[in-house]
Amino acid sequence: MKYCHVCNKEFDDENVFCPVCDEPLLDAPFSDVNTGVPVEFTEDEELAVLFSAINDREADVIVSLLKSEGIPAMLNLREAGLYLTVYMGFSRFGTDIIVRKRDYAAALEVLKEAETDV
Repeated sequence: MKYCHVCNKEFDDENVFCPVCDEPLLDAPFSDVNTGVPVEFTEDEELAVLFSAINDREADVIVSLLKSEGIPAMLNLREAGLYLTVYMGFSRFGTDIIVRKRDYAAALEVLKEAETDV
């Protein structure tokens, strides 16, 4: 099954884009690292941009760090980045890493700790 991160709905594997909102579908929903239960970001929940990564690799590393601490995160490709990624496989516009406002302080601490470990 594929999942829409906007509609929070499941669709068949043959779909590439959400039939409801036309967003690209993901292979798995966001899930809590400790319980495996899908985490849904609701429309009324306040979100914050934690970091703007320069490429997918940097974004993936940061999201992995956050998930290891039980902090769910979303990626938002800036400008035409989503379409460039689908068409070319990468985007030069960067990727915003988004977390819930209530998780922002803990997520920032995770990034600071990772930075001092380097």
